[in-house]
Amino acid sequence: MGSRYQQGHIEKLGAWIYVRFRVDTEEGRKLVAERICPAEGKGLLSAAQQRRRAGEIIMAASVNNEQKLLEASLGTTFSQQAEWFLKHAQQRKRKPVAPSTIEIWQSCIDKWLTPRIGRLPLAQINHAVAKTLVQDMSDAGLSDKSIHNNFGLVKLVIASATTEDGDQMFPRKWNHEKIDVPVVDPTEQHKPTVSAEQINSMLEKTDDKQLRMLIILAVASGLRLGEILGLSIENVSADGTLLTSTEKAFRSEVQDFLKTKNGKREVDLTTQVGQLLREYIGDKKSGLVFGTKKGKPLSQSNILRRQLHPLQQANDIEECGFHAFRRYRITHLRKNSAPEGLVQFWAGHSGKSITDGYDKVREDVKFRKEVAESVGIGFAIPAFSVQNVQEMEENKKGQTVDSACPV
Repeated sequence: MGSRYQQGHIEKLGAWIYVRFRVDTEEGRKLVAERICPAEGKGLLSAAQQRRRAGEIIMAASVNNEQKLLEASLGTTFSQQAEWFLKHAQQRKRKPVAPSTIEIWQSCIDKWLTPRIGRLPLAQINHAVAKTLVQDMSDAGLSDKSIHNNFGLVKLVIASATTEDGDQMFPRKWNHEKIDVPVVDPTEQHKPTVSAEQINSMLEKTDDKQLRMLIILAVASGLRLGEILGLSIENVSADGTLLTSTEKAFRSEVQDFLKTKNGKREVDLTTQVGQLLREYIGDKKSGLVFGTKKGKPLSQSNILRRQLHPLQQANDIEECGFHAFRRYRITHLRKNSAPEGLVQFWAGHSGKSITDGYDKVREDVKFRKEVAESVGIGFAIPAFSVQNVQEMEENKKGQTVDSACPV
């Protein structure tokens, strides 16, 4: 009979007493056996001495094994580790990274990191190398935010090289001041927004029904463009005033990877916007609200380059993306004293304090609808769009609907 000891097993085999345990080798994990002492006669150790000796053998093998792993990793280059890191970040069970983020990281690695430090072994990437890298990016004209993000990715890749026990193989205590990593001032970042007058102008001067509905929905809901393009008809209520955001569009695919876990949410619209949305959807029962004839998501870049930016140029408005509409919506909600818990819920943001965890206003659907109606959208919907809704309602009800007023 043998006995268990830590990660090993002590047993008598012939004339000797051995400890059996597993070690990592170049061919993979293997079971090995090491002699402890003779099974009888001169040199026989007591049971306690056998356990102590077994522990020493296992410890020595473990230390040697860790050293071999470290030595083998000394030749691992930044590019090799970055390739592993990107795959692991997307496939891991704990907080997997969205494909859209992986694409951004891959672009950063290909354009800025691989040409400069790609061939360097991880062990050689120190403060001096980091300082040169930061200086190169600065000389190339990158913004402070981009430099900060790119160097943050370098730190993630190096930290991802770990032992089997999860310890970092190349621990670094980075000194940002020594490396001269720029401090990012949020107030100096370019975060464009739009005014109600600019929204009115864009809506009045476009004949593109799809673009007009995209703008109205973006400004009235605060949804991100990817969330709007990933919105299915099934996730729009019968009256159009309730949207359930569960997916987003990325390139030609619809993914359930939203930016945060709070991205899966409900967003309430005013009655007027809900009517416009239902008119736009028409008789379709399924598929995407905004999609191609083949049912694929629309291209975000095409919408910006071919539709939105030309419209902004024609109206002498600074070129910006749909996130400017999202900023307008959140600002409008706060200016009109919407409950902060509700603003966070509609925006898909997490609470910032313990108190936010006790706020259940998002669960009161009736109250949410009342706030959405009372706050409104802050801009005028073109009269011809409102007229279309009125005519649709008249056909349905067989009666005249009072003229709708801009909100």
